[in-house]
Amino acid sequence: MIDERKGTEAARHLGLQTIGVFGVLLEAKRRGQIERVLPYVDSLVADLRSFASAALRQRLAEFADQ
Repeated sequence: MIDERKGTEAARHLGLQTIGVFGVLLEAKRRGQIERVLPYVDSLVADLRSFASAALRQRLAEFADQ
């Protein structure tokens, strides 16, 4: 993993589209590669000290139909 802000900035400078880690999880759920998004979100928050507010977590649950 990389610092998403720096990676996003570099990718956009090259004209590439970007997607964050939560977007990757939602896409994996949509494709049937994972069953649930929230356990991964919770793991990222706990293990990697990522940040996901209660409101963001709720929106991810809604997008993932959980």
